[in-house]
Amino acid sequence: MQVIAGPHCSGKTTSLIQLSADTGVPIIAPSMAMANYISMLAKEQGLDIPDPTSINKVVNRGGRPGQYYIDELEMCLRQLGIDPVAA
Repeated sequence: MQVIAGPHCSGKTTSLIQLSADTGVPIIAPSMAMANYISMLAKEQGLDIPDPTSINKVVNRGGRPGQYYIDELEMCLRQLGIDPVAA
């Protein structure tokens, strides 16, 4: 597993978009609004990526098995009712 960490507005999502464009691995976001935003950012950067989706769509609709990049992991976990505890 690869983790991209950094402060707000440090390029984490941009890095995921580049990885997705390079590998063809789709991105999961906490919501469809955020997934649509990621898609828009990719287009603005001139990058072709698989359609981003939301964590709820993947879980509730039996999303395709395989690899995913996850943007805003903590928010995605909270969407699933999981409250991460800092160690």
